[in-house]
Amino acid sequence: MDQLDPTTPASAPASDVSEAGGGRRCECGFDRHHPMVSPERFYTKFGSFWVFFFGVSYTPIRVAYRCRVCDQSFDETTDPELLHRYI
Repeated sequence: MDQLDPTTPASAPASDVSEAGGGRRCECGFDRHHPMVSPERFYTKFGSFWVFFFGVSYTPIRVAYRCRVCDQSFDETTDPELLHRYI
């Protein structure tokens, strides 16, 4: 029987479900916790003003996850508990 390489996304178990993400994956097979996936933060206009002009930390209103390999935005969250991690 062949052994699966645990470092490749194709060998991840099908039952692997990321927290509050429903197990969504990009075309490459990466989930939101993979090192090649970057969070993209979205702010209100007021929040953008403070973040970009003064460098003040502000809670985003939405975070989307984009794969840096296939450039696909495949998941997003508006959960307040998760958004506080991206301040």
